[in-house]
Amino acid sequence: MSKLADYSSYIMTMDDPAWISYFNSSAKRDITNSNKKIANLILESSEKDEEVDDIVTEDEFELEITKEAENIELEARRDEFEEFAMLKASIDNACEQIEKRLKEREQEKSKLVNELEASRDENESCWLQIEELEANVEETNDILGNVIQEKSNLVEALRVENESYKMQIEDLEAKYTEEKCKLVSDLEASRDENERYKMQIKGLEAKYEEVNDYFEIGIEEKCKLFHELEASREEVEKYNKALENLNSSFRDVSMDAFDAKEALYLTLLENESYKKLNDEHVMNMEESNEALEKLKLAYEEVTLEAKEAKRALFLTRLDIKNNQFEIDRLKFFMNEEKTKYEKQIEDLMAKNELEAREASDNYEKQIEYLISINEKNVLEAREASDDYKKQIEDLMAKNEKNESTLNDWIFGDWKLVEEQEQQQLDHN
Repeated sequence: MSKLADYSSYIMTMDDPAWISYFNSSAKRDITNSNKKIANLILESSEKDEEVDDIVTEDEFELEITKEAENIELEARRDEFEEFAMLKASIDNACEQIEKRLKEREQEKSKLVNELEASRDENESCWLQIEELEANVEETNDILGNVIQEKSNLVEALRVENESYKMQIEDLEAKYTEEKCKLVSDLEASRDENERYKMQIKGLEAKYEEVNDYFEIGIEEKCKLFHELEASREEVEKYNKALENLNSSFRDVSMDAFDAKEALYLTLLENESYKKLNDEHVMNMEESNEALEKLKLAYEEVTLEAKEAKRALFLTRLDIKNNQFEIDRLKFFMNEEKTKYEKQIEDLMAKNELEAREASDNYEKQIEYLISINEKNVLEAREASDDYKKQIEDLMAKNEKNESTLNDWIFGDWKLVEEQEQQQLDHN
């Protein structure tokens, strides 16, 4: 295009009449200057000849003296004149060459005019094409400006969204750290409560052993009393039989009856003492039953506290699940945003490939960085949740084990005691 413009400008300058007149005037000026120089030389030579004639007529004497010098000067002038004549001839030759060149220039001018007329049509078509290209360039510049504006808007929107994502991620990290600290504190509290429960269970075990020993002693004493009561019942039966025998033979043997009455009175006194002892043993049994009721109440309190601990552990599990759901939701949202940005990047790549590639690389790096941070947070949350689950399962297993041992200790021995009492009652 630049070569075509230079060629067209050259043709237009050659066709310009001002340029042609300038060229002709410069050539004419050179010719007139050369003619003037030749005329001046001729005038100078004629003046010298006249001066020589004047000098000869006026001062013949001086002419004879200076004749030789003048001849020398004339020879020099003639040489100069010859040189001027040669110069004039050369100037004439130059003028002829200039005229030839002018004719050649005119011929070239006619050729150039014809070429110019032929190239004007081409130039017009070229100018039309140039105008179309300029219009297309303006359209592409407008499109490029719109693309650059859209790119800047997208970059600004992406920056704002990245800042919002960073804020959300920081908030989530803060929440996660708070929840983690809370879970750790809850876990420590549950551990302390578990230790406290263990101490209480140990104290209850010691109390239960004491009560069990006391209860066994009471059962042994009760068994002894039952045996004594059986023996006393046998004696009473014997005494009753003896009384019957005494009643039958009362009239005959009054002294024996009086002795029998005294023995019967003594046996009645002994029976009353045995009843008092039995009542005391019953009171002891009631006290042991009250102690067992207290143990049951303490066990119920322990079970309630264990249920509360289970409920707290269940709530912590729910919180962990909610945090996991929130993390999955953010991951899904970030994947959707990633697909949306990838689609926008593809559109920009179709419009402006190089800039879109750079933007896509930056977007992908930022998105990969965010995804890596999110995956890292998810892994940390999962590891923490797994640790919490393991600790919770261990606590639940220990709690169930403690409950089973308490049930075995309390209800097993209680059933044994009830069976023994039932057997004794059946026996009585």
